[in-house]
Amino acid sequence: MRIGGGSRGFMVSQTRVSGLSFGISYLAYMISQHALVIAGDFNEILEQSEKKGGPLRAEWQIRNFWNCLTYCELHDMGFLGSPYTWCNNQREPLTMYERLDRVCSTAAWAQAFSEAQVRHLPSPNSVHSALLIELRPTIKWEPSGSRRCFRFEAAWVQKSRCEDIITKDWDRPGSLEEKLECLGARLSVWGRLVLRETKDRIARLEQELVSLKGGALTAANHTRLYETERNTPN
Repeated sequence: MRIGGGSRGFMVSQTRVSGLSFGISYLAYMISQHALVIAGDFNEILEQSEKKGGPLRAEWQIRNFWNCLTYCELHDMGFLGSPYTWCNNQREPLTMYERLDRVCSTAAWAQAFSEAQVRHLPSPNSVHSALLIELRPTIKWEPSGSRRCFRFEAAWVQKSRCEDIITKDWDRPGSLEEKLECLGARLSVWGRLVLRETKDRIARLEQELVSLKGGALTAANHTRLYETERNTPN
């Protein structure tokens, strides 16, 4: 688990919370000194609704986790997306989903980044979802100046259309500078279309993942979930 605020941070080993030990007391002291955000796999839930499938979590475990966060004055930042961040990837009837990963912050950090929000993102190559912390989600960054610098994206070469554009523009008459300028402009326009299509596809797949994870735990749904996660880009 990484604990960081601003440019500083330190690591805490990933262990189960079992009472307010010396380690928790030290952690509480460190947190009290800075405006911090803590994100990662806490390996515990805060209530039974954060678990789907399998036996109920022991109440004493949930209570200890609550006590730990309260003692350290950490607040769960909530989330957007699927209600669960972990799946054991077992077939029915052994499938389980839990919200083990979360983002917690101190009051000082939450005040400094009042617009911050957390998203649960599908992670096809892991049993855990990725956590995205958007500090200022309403701000769209734009480069300064009226003319943007052209950057060739390596992912474009996987598209057959990319080679067609390069071949067609390169065979046209003109100087090297003119060809590069024309080619850059054409690839930029085409690249924005590809990016939009990719984002739309990812959004559809993510929405399908949310629907599947929130639906009935059936063998068919679990198979669809596995296939959808595998087809969702990182």
